[in-house]
Amino acid sequence: MGLLKPWLRWKRFPRLLWAISAQPSRPHLSSLTWAPALSVLRRPKAQNPSEVSSYLIFTSAFEGGNDRLSAERPLSGGPTVNVALISSSYPPPPDALLRRARDPDDSSPLYLQGGIATHVAQLAEALTERGHSVKVFAWSPRFDEVSHENGVLVCRLSIQNRVTDSAYPTTEEIPIIEKRFLDRIRELILAPVDYPDVIHCHHSFAFPAAAGLRQVTKARLLSTAHILMCSPAFPYGGDVPLGTRESERRMCCLSDHVIAVSGWVRRSIIEQFDLSPSHIEVVHNGIGTDQPVLSHMTVAEWRSRFAANGENVVAYAGRLSAEKGIAGFMEAMRLVIRDVPSTRIVVAGGYANEIQAIKTQLANDAVLLDHVAFLGWISPKELYYLRAIADAIVMPSLYDPFPYAALESMAAGVPLVCSDAGGLPEMIEHGVSGLVVPLRNIDGRSEVDSRGVASSVLALLKDQQLRRRLAESARKRVVQHFDIQTMVSKVSSIYQN
Repeated sequence: MGLLKPWLRWKRFPRLLWAISAQPSRPHLSSLTWAPALSVLRRPKAQNPSEVSSYLIFTSAFEGGNDRLSAERPLSGGPTVNVALISSSYPPPPDALLRRARDPDDSSPLYLQGGIATHVAQLAEALTERGHSVKVFAWSPRFDEVSHENGVLVCRLSIQNRVTDSAYPTTEEIPIIEKRFLDRIRELILAPVDYPDVIHCHHSFAFPAAAGLRQVTKARLLSTAHILMCSPAFPYGGDVPLGTRESERRMCCLSDHVIAVSGWVRRSIIEQFDLSPSHIEVVHNGIGTDQPVLSHMTVAEWRSRFAANGENVVAYAGRLSAEKGIAGFMEAMRLVIRDVPSTRIVVAGGYANEIQAIKTQLANDAVLLDHVAFLGWISPKELYYLRAIADAIVMPSLYDPFPYAALESMAAGVPLVCSDAGGLPEMIEHGVSGLVVPLRNIDGRSEVDSRGVASSVLALLKDQQLRRRLAESARKRVVQHFDIQTMVSKVSSIYQN
């Protein structure tokens, strides 16, 4: 019982901030002027193993022998809904690049990025445009801050300390981070008059905080399964830790309803946790399909930067983690360059340490060394220009539930070569809206078919009509099936149902 006591005080904690007075700028939370009785966020304290143990006991206490958390209260806002989005990540604010410029030698991540961050931001902004009240609470490696971004109140809560200062937490660090995120949210105050109607969790790492908020507010708890790390298809570099599987099981089983970002994710959840199919609904990721008007001069500058002499440009955009198949991508590009030496490879995404690791591997590679450019994380505007000069974009993922990078490439009218991992075949029709290269099965493990990827890329580079046909079909498919408004309509319906 002793371990439970610190956690069972949640009823006496200051409640979660819901009504924050608008701030014209983005101050550090420690300098915010709060309404009367509001508490100021504090830096997180170091955790120890006993705290982690109490955290594990606390989260298991949510179950209480029932299939769901405590009973929900009815919606209060009629056709409009108050929504709290609880996420493991959120895109950087507009001045993020300026912050990095102030300390260019600091290679640790300022913000966590990826498909979940993109999804939450687009969902939040689209829901706001429809008149819903949306607040986002997200992990932040470095900053405690509150800002209004495109009509959305965004609270980034720091979860970093001496043991959690990398882009991707280790197995031992995940429980510490989960507990800290819950603690950080609890230090904020929620006015009962404005409780959320719906708590929407994104990623199992954020679920303990979402569940803790549910205990206070009795709001509906919905979770979106963007990724299932306990899936046999996930290349974890070994067996998935029991704690990860249990975290994902709780999110899927204890939420009132689960959204899966693809049919593949839905099937995986049902197989792993033996859930009723009626508990899980597929809502594919969606994006805004309107493309910006690009400056011809800037496009020319980008092409001269990477292909001044009219070389072919093959691009990759995304994280550089193992499941993205980056090693197979490099091997495929080596084969492409041997056949077409004028090809240039541009890689966008990845943190400094990841890029340096790949560069070290390429140090003695005479074929690739002078043909690859690494950009790191770039802004959405810069991504538009990269796609504008790309002859092909490659996504050779080993595991990818329903990637935004592929949707964005299709919407921009860039021919795509991808694997058949996860939900990619639901997005791309082989030979119609892209080229799909099946993964190889080697001793029970999936591997990129580097020769197949290289062959598909070469087919695109050597056939302009094929590139044009696939690009036009890909854009049409995104507009018809994966528009952001389609996604938001389905999510809003689930909120109201």
